[in-house]
Amino acid sequence: MFDLIPFRHGRRNGWLQDVDNSFNNIFRNFGFSQNMMRTDVEDKGDHYELKSEMPGLNKDDIKLSLNGDYLTIKATHDVEETEEDENKYYVCRERSFSEYQRSFDVRGIDKDKIKASYKDGILQLILPKKEVKKVDDNSIEIEID
Repeated sequence: MFDLIPFRHGRRNGWLQDVDNSFNNIFRNFGFSQNMMRTDVEDKGDHYELKSEMPGLNKDDIKLSLNGDYLTIKATHDVEETEEDENKYYVCRERSFSEYQRSFDVRGIDKDKIKASYKDGILQLILPKKEVKKVDDNSIEIEID
């Protein structure tokens, strides 16, 4: 479960680091951020608790979906423009539209019992584990003559 792990670049030196930084800056300008939807998953024994930071969103901006063994969290935020905004001159405007999506492998989860809540910018999911059925031991003891 939860096979998707964020990749962290190791420390690099020289021209390779410069190229890497250039690409990161390009994507940053298009609204992609490594800091969005930072998520913790804690094993609580009979269930997993997933907490994802989603500041500035409303409950209606967040959609959860199950597709096979994958749970997808998708957040879309669109700032509506008003007539007042049309008269303003922005030097920089980064809050107009953003969309984030993240998927998790939920094999071993009782999908019918997943619970979700959103409060103070934190999405919390309770993911109950499927009960593991114990196999009866039907072995036969061997006697020695």
